[in-house]
Amino acid sequence: SGRDLLVAALPEARVVANPDLHLRFAERTLTVEGEVAVPLARFSGGGRPAVVGVSRDEVLVGPLARDEAPGLAVSSRVRVTAGPDVRVRTAGLRGTIEGGVLTAIQPDAPPWGRGELRVKDGTFSAFGQQLEIERGRLLFTGGPLDNPGLEIRAVRRVGAVTAGAQVRG
Repeated sequence: SGRDLLVAALPEARVVANPDLHLRFAERTLTVEGEVAVPLARFSGGGRPAVVGVSRDEVLVGPLARDEAPGLAVSSRVRVTAGPDVRVRTAGLRGTIEGGVLTAIQPDAPPWGRGELRVKDGTFSAFGQQLEIERGRLLFTGGPLDNPGLEIRAVRRVGAVTAGAQVRG
């Protein structure tokens, strides 16, 4: 457990967390359970190219090949909560993030999550226009963590006219 633990200090991310985790090791399996509250975070930057990872079907041969010895299995169930001072300022998006997601990892399965993260007091700028985010949610419904559902409504009001975008999926 800890309080005000600096877990990221990068130019594009500064994250402070309050972890309360329980670790157990038995029969080559590490189990992690508990909660991590993120009361303060700043995310900035964006628009940078993504790092390309190694293909799942990569096979090394020759002197660089490693023996496939059984490794450590990791299993986890950790609830991560965001707020009250988690802010994003990246790629045209500005806002405060709140909410929570239960994350889980099991050996030989992709990480999954259940919960939601919401944009509060947010704006989105694109094509020279600034839109107010009326509703911005990332929805985790038990599927892969890297593929949340989206529910976004951003608008711009000019007099009696309201224009904007709505994204779901």
